[in-house]
Amino acid sequence: MDSVRARGLHVGKAQACHGKRLQGCADAAAIAQLARDGKALLEMHRTLRPGGKLLITVPFAYPFHDEVDYWRLSRTAYEELFKEWDVLVFASLGGRISTIVDNLQRPRGRLNARYLAYKVLGFFTLAALGRWDCMDGLPLGYGIYAEKR
Repeated sequence: MDSVRARGLHVGKAQACHGKRLQGCADAAAIAQLARDGKALLEMHRTLRPGGKLLITVPFAYPFHDEVDYWRLSRTAYEELFKEWDVLVFASLGGRISTIVDNLQRPRGRLNARYLAYKVLGFFTLAALGRWDCMDGLPLGYGIYAEKR
């Protein structure tokens, strides 16, 4: 099983405590940094008790953002991966404007002449159009809240 340390969260082979099943799992975008995310999802399913909950966020229209960065799956792919779960909520995160603005802010933490124009354009785009942001086929990511059957 792949394992990666991402944003202070250790993701990898889950272990049920003393033979007991877990009540819930949460993953904040770290699954995109595992080479075999399907296996990670199977491991989460294995360690959750029936009725256990899973909350996961995954990137979609989001730039390469770490040393390892494998997955950008579509909604259809996640629907297939979650066919053994009861998906309670499947939400698109961000819309047309927020996706454009987020990408104009790249790379984060670097403010020089090369990137300044894009960052300024992103700021003014958000200020002028942010209130009209709407969901479309290019979200920043997805949020999935599911229950183990």
